[in-house]
Amino acid sequence: MMQQKCPSIPTVFAGADVFITGGTGFMGKVLIEKLLRSCPQIARVFVLMRAKRGKSLDERLSSITDDVLFDVLKSKSPDALEKIHPIEGDCTQLKLGMSAESVERMKEVQFVFHAAASVRFDDPLKDAIMINTRSTREVLDWAKTLHKLKAVVHISTTYCNPELNARGGKNLPAQDGLEGSDPYGGIV
Repeated sequence: MMQQKCPSIPTVFAGADVFITGGTGFMGKVLIEKLLRSCPQIARVFVLMRAKRGKSLDERLSSITDDVLFDVLKSKSPDALEKIHPIEGDCTQLKLGMSAESVERMKEVQFVFHAAASVRFDDPLKDAIMINTRSTREVLDWAKTLHKLKAVVHISTTYCNPELNARGGKNLPAQDGLEGSDPYGGIV
């Protein structure tokens, strides 16, 4: 039996629209830079961002791309940064706090990366649930509406499954159909 050859990652992402939460954090910045540098034919990278501290979305985007992390990309493919499109929203809000116009603009998204999370382990439980749990549900609910969706990737913090061997994972079944249940125990 012949093995099928898997397409390269740049081939998979060629022409694709990507949506990223947590793009202003460490892992998100690394992901954005790596996608743009390694997948030159990627179409657009939408990054969910909150308006913060009186800064516009464009100012927040500049603070990301001004990072030394992007120096190689800027020197080799300066036009690649034009593929980044900030989307106003908030992972702690229902429907990610996105406007109808933003949702319409992103209807062709094929890949969703959810990297938004709080890594402060002393957050009040309600706050931790809102950003680390409910936001994941909101991302998945929105992703279900994307007709061209190929993959959703959840990037989680460490220590979430300490009993598992670091080298060998364990597939955990997804629970769908949470309608009518309260997975948050009345906290939110």
